[in-house]
Amino acid sequence: MKSKLMLMRIFLILLFAILCSWETKAQGKYVAEERDLGAKYPIDTCLLCVTYDFAYVRDTSNMKRLHDRTLLETGKNTTLYYSQYADRIDSIAYAYYVDIPRTDIARLESGTRLLDWRKDDEHPWYCNIYTWPKDRKRLVSTRFLHEEYQYSEPVEALDWQITEQTDTIVGYLCRKAVATFRGRTWEAWFAPEIPQADGPWKLGGLPGLILKATDTKGLFCWTAIGLEQPVGRMIYDYADKALNGTNRHELVIPSHKKVKCTRKDIDRMWRRQWLAPMTMMFLDGKEHIIYDMSTQKTVEIDINYIPEGYYPKLELDI
Repeated sequence: MKSKLMLMRIFLILLFAILCSWETKAQGKYVAEERDLGAKYPIDTCLLCVTYDFAYVRDTSNMKRLHDRTLLETGKNTTLYYSQYADRIDSIAYAYYVDIPRTDIARLESGTRLLDWRKDDEHPWYCNIYTWPKDRKRLVSTRFLHEEYQYSEPVEALDWQITEQTDTIVGYLCRKAVATFRGRTWEAWFAPEIPQADGPWKLGGLPGLILKATDTKGLFCWTAIGLEQPVGRMIYDYADKALNGTNRHELVIPSHKKVKCTRKDIDRMWRRQWLAPMTMMFLDGKEHIIYDMSTQKTVEIDINYIPEGYYPKLELDI
């Protein structure tokens, strides 16, 4: 009986792996469910917007770099960091589905192509980070499947060591600073001419805006490629449900349920996504069984064990 159950699990995992390969060919890479733009509401006015090229290594076995276009919007009380590519995918889906009647099942099921516009090495990093500098608080919101996972944390003061090295980035003279944050050493170039202690992701606290940041392993790098002071632009958050009262597309873009969690919970979900991107939805327990194509054998992997060097994380302290 145990042998049959084991074979069934192997069969399911192989089936999911095949489905995952089809998804990869058709869609490129993992894409979370789209957000409902009808649920957006303003929380602050954007005074400065910085556009970064975010280059990151997803798998250090080949060191291929992926690129995301990320935005840092700073307001009077709030800063928001998010993926412009993810926002574009949300916009394409919303524009397609919002006017389709629920009775038009054929169009709802046929869907629309969300990724045709991007290059092969362009992929969104699904993470919105809201920071309230005066209160020294931060909210991180990450999408997994059909839900929005959120955790809060205090903004830590980084012990930056400012050096004499300089560089010019998007026309601004920058100075180099070095700090260790949650297991990684970061090198940042900040512009004293722009007296804002902000930066991409969770980096900040320097006497000037961070225009470039990279870890010393070369796995993650943000480089500013544009700055603007927009007029009338707002910083947005998402309500639990659409605010327009006519959420006709809810069958396709359902309102995301916000799940309160911890940073460790998010790390655990990324581990599952890395080891078994499809089976994480179906299998529980501490062990997963995978099929090694090179040896044609099944292998059990403890979900708490990640082979060093294959799963680059921004934060190594958990």
